[in-house]
Amino acid sequence: MKTKKHIAYAALALVAATKPIQAEKGLRADGEAPQTAASEAIYDIPRVPVKTPDAAEWNEGVGFRVEAIADPAIGVAREDFSAARCCLGWNEKGLLVFVDVRDTTPNEGAGIWDSDYVHVVVRHAVNGGEQVGYYIIPGRVLGGGEPRIEYRRGLANALDANPHGSHQFAVRKGEAGYVVELFVPWAALGVAPSLGMELGVQVLVSDHDPSGVQTPRWAQYRIPSGPDRVLQRVRLAEKASPPLLAAAGCELLNRPPRMLSDVAVRVVGDSSLAGQAATLEVDGAKVGTLVFGKVVDGWCEAFVNYSLPLAGEAQPTGMAVVLPEGGRVAVPLGNLLAERRERFERLEVEFKPWVFAGERFPDVAFKEPTLADALSGFGYKLETCFFDADCKPVERAERAGRYGAVVEVTAFGETKRRYFVLYRVPDGAALDFGYWYHHVDLRARFEGLPEGLGVDGRVWKDDPAGVVGGKFKFFLREQMERNEDLSVLLAGLSELPEEVAAGRAPLRPQYHPEARAREFRFHLRRAAGDDPMYPFLTWKPKGYDADPERRWPLVMFLHGSGERGANLSMIERSGPSAQEWLREDLPFILVSPQCPVGEWWEPTAVAALVDKICATMRVDTERIYLTGLSMGGFGTCYTAATYPERFAAIAPICGFGNVEDAVWYKDIPVWAFHGAKDDAVPVEVSREGVKRLKELKGAEVKYTEYPEGDHIIWDEVYGTRDFWTWLLEQRRKSND
Repeated sequence: MKTKKHIAYAALALVAATKPIQAEKGLRADGEAPQTAASEAIYDIPRVPVKTPDAAEWNEGVGFRVEAIADPAIGVAREDFSAARCCLGWNEKGLLVFVDVRDTTPNEGAGIWDSDYVHVVVRHAVNGGEQVGYYIIPGRVLGGGEPRIEYRRGLANALDANPHGSHQFAVRKGEAGYVVELFVPWAALGVAPSLGMELGVQVLVSDHDPSGVQTPRWAQYRIPSGPDRVLQRVRLAEKASPPLLAAAGCELLNRPPRMLSDVAVRVVGDSSLAGQAATLEVDGAKVGTLVFGKVVDGWCEAFVNYSLPLAGEAQPTGMAVVLPEGGRVAVPLGNLLAERRERFERLEVEFKPWVFAGERFPDVAFKEPTLADALSGFGYKLETCFFDADCKPVERAERAGRYGAVVEVTAFGETKRRYFVLYRVPDGAALDFGYWYHHVDLRARFEGLPEGLGVDGRVWKDDPAGVVGGKFKFFLREQMERNEDLSVLLAGLSELPEEVAAGRAPLRPQYHPEARAREFRFHLRRAAGDDPMYPFLTWKPKGYDADPERRWPLVMFLHGSGERGANLSMIERSGPSAQEWLREDLPFILVSPQCPVGEWWEPTAVAALVDKICATMRVDTERIYLTGLSMGGFGTCYTAATYPERFAAIAPICGFGNVEDAVWYKDIPVWAFHGAKDDAVPVEVSREGVKRLKELKGAEVKYTEYPEGDHIIWDEVYGTRDFWTWLLEQRRKSND
């Protein structure tokens, strides 16, 4: 599943208007106390007249107004900064949303994710209930078409054809941006409006331009976060809350020389704040002052740094910016210690060198030890255990070849393990730099490099003067010290079967150096006492317990990249399990594993889970099926290519394997699916894979392409009864 891009560590909070003639003792001139916008803040949106969206300006005083939707991590300093204002109102027909966007760099591509757009999400009750989302592309680019909208429903963000047929929108283009007006009918949420009813709302503006993607959003976003935490609570009322004038956020600045992980606090506000001073408060105490600068296209900003305590000390629990007239902007902290821990866990560990000689193993350290000190509060420890190619613990590298290193990283009161591949060369002289200078005459041949580099292709292909090889050899030698990839490559190449090394047999997927490394790490985790098995959910047929002798088909479902993590609830209604009718009368055992964050599906781990299910449940081993979507579609094909003897049929959706690997699973029936307008995984990926399978003339190959489908077509696939009928008819050819 495509994962949408967010600005990391940027957070928005909002503050009530502070434009009184006179204010004292924390009261506004109109007698109302200034609002404090915290994570639980709730804002009243007023009743407005029924109207047809026309993108005309809303009159002052109409609707609940948010005057600053901006990304404080970017602010207004950039000439191409993007920001927006919005208004919200409601009536008995539906919710009205008005968004005025400042975006001076129009950009539109073939799909949503490479275009400018406004994304509006509305959910009935912030913590649950029906959810709808709208992506509105303004249509500002010549030849890019008219303004268009996509409607999506549910937490899974599934594409829908607007079954209620009643949402409306309008777009007006301007010199500095565009205006969008959207009408969301109550029928889309399945509710009738009433005073006091709560909604969760998010307004996000995505601006694509050459300098990157900006995503100003209304509502708070900070680690840890989830779907509920990026929606702002609003309430249907007769009278609107005071308008919101500013957005605030903080960003961890933990690069030297900021040794104590400074937090940079920035506030983007309405032009009325220009030239005025604000105060930064942490847990009620004043710790700094901010001064708003000049007005830039209707917005101004203020900026200050705050030094966090060390990781082992008490952490701040609340942060706010107090505006000149007493209004407050809550700075969403989330859990800064958790965020600091997460950044620490992303720090890279290195061995010096990765490719080594002799019996002594190389030393290990963080690539950025100073940053590790700053993030951990000078409180981390590294300990390493080594294993040979058979995953047996060793103290010395007695033989040349592959070795495993298990590094225990202790920090923040817990210990976590990391797994690496090292390689010992047979002859230490081969690593001597003088040897590479004087005795290595490397001739490099490259084919298939991209055109347009401005270099005669014969130089790349033939390297007549050894120029390419002469330069490349030093790059290669240096990477042996700096890059684990070289140890993975050399270890894998040194273990190739003789027939493959001699060119008498093709390279099976599991012989690829990177595949060998993934399999090795799987067994290394077991040897170190960890459980490398994917966590998973299981659904059993209703009649499973009625007949203890009956064996059932097994369907393994591999999710997409968006569901990676350590929370099984993320996949509970993903893929086949999202089909209510299927769950009601499930004719097979359904298993949905979850892939960890930052990883891809590993065939060895998938096969190990199949073994576990077969050992603990009554599985018909001739009817084991594998299907997956997006990243899971690729994982489906990779696993089938590695273990073709295990599966009766496979069904990849919006993802496929390498064309060269098709020969290994050509005898497995395949039904592939893809959307012709997929802007995440090009449809050619499936087309080429299916074409190759058909050329190999193996088992049955079916391919369904949705002409109007984008990347999210799996509900249509798994909701089709004919698909399940076909799948369950397939049986593995027994080799017994």
